[in-house]
Amino acid sequence: MSGRILIIDGVATNRIVLMARLQAACYHAVTAADGANGLDVMRRNPPNLVLLNGTLPDMPGTAVLARIRSNPALSDVPVVMLLDNLLSDQRLELIRAGADDALPRSIDPNWLLARARALMRSRAASRLLRAHEATLGQAGMAERPEGFDHPGLAAIVAEKYDVADALLQRLEPHQRNRLVALTRSEALNPRDAGQLHIDAFLLAASPGNGEATLRLMSELRTRGAAPEAEFCVLLQDAAGTAAINALNMDAQDVLDRDCPAEEIAFRLDRMIRRKKHDDRRRKAIDDGLRYSVMDPLTGLHNMRFAEPELDRLIERSRRQGRSLAVMVIDLDRFKSVNDIWGHPTGNAVLVEVARRLKAALSPGALLARMGGEEFMVALPDCDTDLARATAQRLCAAIKGEPFLTPSGQPIAVTVSIGWSLSIAERPEDTRLSMVERADQALLMAKAAGRNRAIQSRSAA
Repeated sequence: MSGRILIIDGVATNRIVLMARLQAACYHAVTAADGANGLDVMRRNPPNLVLLNGTLPDMPGTAVLARIRSNPALSDVPVVMLLDNLLSDQRLELIRAGADDALPRSIDPNWLLARARALMRSRAASRLLRAHEATLGQAGMAERPEGFDHPGLAAIVAEKYDVADALLQRLEPHQRNRLVALTRSEALNPRDAGQLHIDAFLLAASPGNGEATLRLMSELRTRGAAPEAEFCVLLQDAAGTAAINALNMDAQDVLDRDCPAEEIAFRLDRMIRRKKHDDRRRKAIDDGLRYSVMDPLTGLHNMRFAEPELDRLIERSRRQGRSLAVMVIDLDRFKSVNDIWGHPTGNAVLVEVARRLKAALSPGALLARMGGEEFMVALPDCDTDLARATAQRLCAAIKGEPFLTPSGQPIAVTVSIGWSLSIAERPEDTRLSMVERADQALLMAKAAGRNRAIQSRSAA
């Protein structure tokens, strides 16, 4: 994680003290004496974090904050406001204005560094997701995340259920997301509690028992009950050692137990919005990767996946001295289905054909859509008799029952299959040669009347 931190402060002493502390912690600190200079530094080389004085010689700190948030190139840079006299109402106002946090200048330097690390980790993780998504987008494999979010779910956990429930009652009037109070056991086993997809945990530590709450947070992460959930920890002393440990253990936020309910609710809401935004990115990435090797219509593998997999199967069969069958399957007179019933019905037929083929094959078979109405099957450890029986079973699976249009009218569909066999005595076999021989046999099956399977004549 890069560590370039910009200090924007009109007081030279403040800049010097902060710079010394950051440099001692091996961060690269740069400074600006006023808002205009700070914004110019950011535009030329965006930092990983900004420490911003609330009062500057040329403009209020909130004006600098507003310009940062309005600039797309800078909007995700974490900003921590530092004020000499910070009131709780003022802190919430600054956070609502876009600050990631607002802290008194007298805060423990170790706490400030822990908070800075947590904010930069969160930004780095989101940027990594964005970079992966952009890479897939350039390859045409990812779609833009949708903007609408359903309410999220925050779980409030305390040593005693009554404490968690009382906290829920305090927060509910200020919270747009759903809240649930859980025991420690329910938090560790949310399925047993009927709770799935928890977006954030609010862990309320008992007085003097912060370390037990941190152990619970660690367990929740490592057990995988909610691996992507965000964490906010409520402690008796939100600036003490336990708070620093919580931030270093990747808690997204640490607050005092007496923090106003409205602020806790707002921070929870912000955490959940960020988490759900990253969830959409993760889904876009997962979908892009999946669709890169999957045919989106039928759900079968596509040839991008099947070709290297077939190479691997051929190499394995050659190494083990076993035979391998490759089949090319084509729907008979499929053009007439599209011409008579329309392409939506044709697509429905392809989906059902894929389902029937998959159901009729053994688990070890490789099934892929080649494109259009053509499919490919590879059968490892398959001799002539098994290949012939499998091909006949596939023909029967397609012909066995008529396909139905959306209006319920039956359509008779059949397939023709050509197949080739790779054997140990023919080490020159490759994916291309096997598919080509199977394709030639398919043409023979078509010429012989369709709805049949024929083996390549060149087979030994």
